[in-house]
This record gives sequence, C-alpha cells and structure tokens, in this order.
Amino acid sequence: MKIWYLIKKKQKVVSDRLYIGQFEDALGEGLTEVCQELDLERPVILLKHERELAQFNRAVFHKRDFIGDFQYDALEVECVAEKEKD
Repeated sequence: MKIWYLIKKKQKVVSDRLYIGQFEDALGEGLTEVCQELDLERPVILLKHERELAQFNRAVFHKRDFIGDFQYDALEVECVAEKEKD
C-alpha cells in the first residue's frame, strides 16, 4: 500500500513524501520516518485520526495536534491501495 504524506500551508502543498508499507504503518512507522526525514515533530495521534484513517483512508493533523512549533497549516496522511495487475 502507498501512503502519501502532504504538508500544506494556505491550501497549497509545500512538501510531500510517499511511503510504501502496510496500512497499519500509516500512523506508526511511516509517520515517524516521514517526520524525521522532514525534520518535523511527530503529531499527537488521537482516536479521531485513527477513525478517519479507517473510514476514509485519510487523516488530517492540524497545528493543534503538534506539541511544539508547527509552521504549516496541516499534515495530511492518505492511504492509496495499489491496483492489482492481471
């Protein structure tokens, strides 16, 4: 599964990263790796984020979800299932 991480500021994508892994890694290992790569603090994961990801394959972290300074408007996590080849 492809997991796409987008950093947005004023409705524009400032940076993005693609992580290939399992769905379960989207808020775990994948998020940690991407945050380290982009030199960001890891956001606080709430039940709301887990539910959004499970229902919609997408979760959005806002400034209030980060303990330290987060200079962007949002960090979006989107899971994209790979198409099966015939």
